[in-house]
Amino acid sequence: MRIIILLLIISSVGIAQNRINNKSLHSKYAISSNRLTQDSILEGYKKDLISRPEKLNDKGIIHRLKEISLSMKRDSAAFNAVKNLLDKRKIFTPKVLCAAIECAKALFPGKFNQQIDSILIATNDKYVFTYAAMYHLHYPQLRDKDYILNLLKKKFPKEGDEYLNQFRQSIQNIKNLSEEEIVDLLSWEYQKHKTVIFTFFRNNRIYPGITIIRKPDGTFVRDEKDSIFYVQQLGLGVANLPGFMRYGNTPQGIFSVQGFYVSPTESIGPTPNVITRLPFEKPVEEYLHGKIHSSSWNEQVYSSLLPESLKDNGNMWEAYYAGKFGRRLLVMHGSTDDLDNYKNEIYYPLSPTKGCISSVEMWDSLGNNVLSDQSKLMNAYFSTGELKGFLVVINLDNKEESVAIKDILPFILKAERKLNSEK
Repeated sequence: MRIIILLLIISSVGIAQNRINNKSLHSKYAISSNRLTQDSILEGYKKDLISRPEKLNDKGIIHRLKEISLSMKRDSAAFNAVKNLLDKRKIFTPKVLCAAIECAKALFPGKFNQQIDSILIATNDKYVFTYAAMYHLHYPQLRDKDYILNLLKKKFPKEGDEYLNQFRQSIQNIKNLSEEEIVDLLSWEYQKHKTVIFTFFRNNRIYPGITIIRKPDGTFVRDEKDSIFYVQQLGLGVANLPGFMRYGNTPQGIFSVQGFYVSPTESIGPTPNVITRLPFEKPVEEYLHGKIHSSSWNEQVYSSLLPESLKDNGNMWEAYYAGKFGRRLLVMHGSTDDLDNYKNEIYYPLSPTKGCISSVEMWDSLGNNVLSDQSKLMNAYFSTGELKGFLVVINLDNKEESVAIKDILPFILKAERKLNSEK
């Protein structure tokens, strides 16, 4: 997601009592003349990376690469910007190399095989290695999984590195959750009297997923036709990297829902967002809404939130390690991005982020909102009457298609029956 700073926490009571009317939303960022300004700034970023990257600090280079990646504009200037950094790779820090490889993966898969292979073979930095490896593994024209694993063992023979263990796990053929395990997640009492948001994705995050909400009484939010409420959302980090990696996809597992706010980040827009926090991002007491299990973060604290059937399931631990490795500020938000940039992408009209969960929003040339799934999500969230709780992110399977409500409805209905039988 775009870098955000908490500017305004709005009174929970005030907003929760008033549904968001998307017709009242306005964004200066979405005005057509301002989009031209944004395009001009982006072109300037590309020129900077082509002509004078050595004069920029790491933060400046990485910021430019992130913006270029998120634009999804695969033009010659973007190509040359990435190429220049990779060609001059020996003078840049590991952080810059990771960002350059990420941009190459997002925009130009398979176009920089030789440069990135040279980086893969030469580096002794575990982060650079994993970024270079993921570039090859998603487009294995040069190196396959066995080669990567053998090289990994040779370069990093010492066992016990949690980051590299997560990398190994991410490239193995992980078993999908069973129907029983999904029902267990949907019916589990994470904490009494709390709202629980569930988001379902495919393993390949270029396909949109679906978000549903369970109320504190154990029933799922329904619409005016008494059907299960849902909105389509995207959990795609722009380069489709695993969730434990910085700027990767939204991690699987359990987040703490802390409330809501309006972001000052113009590209996120004026629609309120659900604040979600990873393990380690907040103290245990705050993450667990005052229910203290430990004074410090450890595996036992996180495990206490999981059903018995999933305590040892690696899929559901991605959020734990993402937080431990330093991922922060992942929220559920809307977007004022220019959707024309994504019209040729499978996930259109959704937009990728730096790891957040995004909703469809559309704006006219004057900056007025004409469609907002984010507003629908927030109104459903407010309707629960409890703004604290948890978010559970679940990958369903390897199907190469968007998640549809029919895919998860049988699990929801079984979970509701299970919850009713336990009352």
